Amino acid sequence: MATKIEDITAWVEEVKALKAVRLELHSKLDAQLIRPWRLADNDGKDAVTIAGDILKRAEREGLAVPVVRATFVLYAYDNEGTTYLDRMMLVVDGANAKGRQGETEEYEASSVGLMTQLMRTNLDQTRLILSSQESRHMHAEGMIDRLSKDNERLQSERIKVWQLLEQVQTMHLEREQLRQAMALEEKRDNFVFEKLSMMLPVALNRVMGGGPGKGTPYFGEEMMRQLLGSLSGEQTDAMLKNQPLALNESQLALIAELHLAYAQKEKQRERRHINVHATKVDDAEESNGASSKETPS
Repeated sequence: MATKIEDITAWVEEVKALKAVRLELHSKLDAQLIRPWRLADNDGKDAVTIAGDILKRAEREGLAVPVVRATFVLYAYDNEGTTYLDRMMLVVDGANAKGRQGETEEYEASSVGLMTQLMRTNLDQTRLILSSQESRHMHAEGMIDRLSKDNERLQSERIKVWQLLEQVQTMHLEREQLRQAMALEEKRDNFVFEKLSMMLPVALNRVMGGGPGKGTPYFGEEMMRQLLGSLSGEQTDAMLKNQPLALNESQLALIAELHLAYAQKEKQRERRHINVHATKVDDAEESNGASSKETPS
């Protein structure tokens, strides 16, 4: 029994309520797509008009199928289009529908009748091939359209990933530069602190009145502590083994300050000692001379 337009109309209204956006008519025999209908493009048409278009197309396709009844499948898809929401079987008259009704078309039993029958068969086959090719072409166009959209979406996501990767690399580079700058600043501060900690006692000693020839530096103990604390193991070994000793500038400055403070004072003390000893010797000689003059001959 052929499908009625009222049945198709009721089904279209049901799938509209299910938020269907696309209808597709497929052949049940080979599952080939015959024609799609986008409901968004048919907003101005009611369900009856859409159902009439679907039935007309199915009846036209049925004439190309050499059967009494041709069956088609009508699918309804949502926006994603991956799984159908509902389907309906459409049954229409095929190319041999007249034979089932007892109106068999007769051909003359002659060469003319044979040629007519062959031409009719070739015509039916040609219609079937054209219908199949058209449905394949439409299916291929739909597939190309979906693949193109997927490709555009993937390209857009790929660009976003590359942009995010560049941002991460830029942030990593900035963080590494900041870390190196902080390490350099810390190294500079440590260097300055080390120099100041070793030279500060020298400066304070000069401010407090110490210096060359003063005898005892005011910060002599601190300078000795700084000097001995700055000596490395290799420098200490070289000093104990009476080997050449390599000192840095800060150590040389401390030694020079201590040397200036004590050396000149020590030389003055030695000179005073020599002078005192010479004076004593002279006094002793004078005393001996005076004693010899007073003794009678």
